[in-house]
Amino acid sequence: MSARDDDRTSSGRPLAILVCAHRIWNVPPLYNVATRLAEAGYRVIVLGYQAGSAPSSEKLGRAAWIVRLRLKTRRIPISSIRQGGAAFEFLRAARNVIERLEPDLLITFNEPANLLLKTKLRPTSKRVCWVLEYPEFERSRFFNRLIFRWSARHWSVADAFVAPTNERLALHVGLEPRCLRRKTFVIHNTPSDRPLHVLEPSERAKNAIQFLEETRA
Repeated sequence: MSARDDDRTSSGRPLAILVCAHRIWNVPPLYNVATRLAEAGYRVIVLGYQAGSAPSSEKLGRAAWIVRLRLKTRRIPISSIRQGGAAFEFLRAARNVIERLEPDLLITFNEPANLLLKTKLRPTSKRVCWVLEYPEFERSRFFNRLIFRWSARHWSVADAFVAPTNERLALHVGLEPRCLRRKTFVIHNTPSDRPLHVLEPSERAKNAIQFLEETRA
């Protein structure tokens, strides 16, 4: 890790760390964001966990890499224990990497990775919560529901909140209305040639937010 620190300093590029509690092999938004950030002058590290025959590290292109963390708990045969243990082991390992490298930009993409938004960073560092999926609670296991609701309380810690559609933004903000106090962006999961900019929620999204808040009251 110290070699990468020295490399980052010598290159003059700010460091961006993207984190997703995933195997990182079929998540297009991660590849798209990493590539765009590298093109914009960042040095990018995408953190996930290792599974199957995926390599522990992989170069995405100029100044962008995937680093897959090896988790011992993924060998546990009992699925309920393996799931919880792997989640906490991943969070601990990813937090150690983030605190060691002190990125200029931290982006988290899913649960429980969004729990890392409270990781101690330098005052000038920026945090972005970029949600990819919205869970169907009625079909989720108890642990998944618990970890999602716990993570949702961390979303508003970020400096900016990103969702793939206005409607998805409304659903997430319905769970954590404090996110509207942050900059909110709608960026589709597929590449776009249009400039990315801050969008206000549509009328449909605002109605959805109001409905969700009334339902929770």
